[in-house]
Amino acid sequence: MQIEDLEGAIEAMVFTTQYERLEASLIEDKAMLVRGLVLPEENAPPKISVQEIVPLEVARINLPSLISIRVPVNGASADRAGALRKLFEGKPGATEVRLRLEKTRDFSVILDLSMKVRPDKEFLRRGEAHLRLRGHGSACQLGYSVEVALKSWPIRSPPP
Repeated sequence: MQIEDLEGAIEAMVFTTQYERLEASLIEDKAMLVRGLVLPEENAPPKISVQEIVPLEVARINLPSLISIRVPVNGASADRAGALRKLFEGKPGATEVRLRLEKTRDFSVILDLSMKVRPDKEFLRRGEAHLRLRGHGSACQLGYSVEVALKSWPIRSPPP
């Protein structure tokens, strides 16, 4: 089987053990989300071992359960704290937010916020545009003023 998108095509394989389960999902010329394993080939392009096929209109992308944000406290502006809070409030979701407050060669404090977000592509794009946020898997980095954030955000108590 061949999987194609706007960038190109790749050969895909469905093993017998998976075929019966996936057969009903195989619809030609329909947008699908394909999850699988990359099988490298010697002297040939890699192939995909198909594990799951889901129609794109019902596909669900798993988001991380926690994002960690590194917050340098040296020379940041209060405007960034307000922008970060606005970003969080504009993207409510189920992902917990952890702030790591750092002052170089002085201290590092970890705070778990009670505020939860949806860290999807739009969240990262907005963060990059307004807060110099950089995504690295499930971790993010940015700089902003901690004083404003601590006064206005509810902080969760650590578990006993």
